[in-house]
Amino acid sequence: TGKKLDMGKSCLRFKRVEDLPLDLIGAAIRKMTVKRFLGIYEEARAANELRKAAKKQTTAKAATKKTAKK
Repeated sequence: TGKKLDMGKSCLRFKRVEDLPLDLIGAAIRKMTVKRFLGIYEEARAANELRKAAKKQTTAKAATKKTAKK
């Protein structure tokens, strides 16, 4: 639309409603099925849980090594 896009991980920011290309947004929403959206959402949640588990494991290993040195 020729406007500078201001967006975050899961949001679009805008200053005026007139800046929104409502027809384009509507077309994008129509293309996404509920089933596809839920699949993407569930994959993202699973990946996030794996990252959390890996971080927790790394932190536990570091704490164990620190305790063993004392």
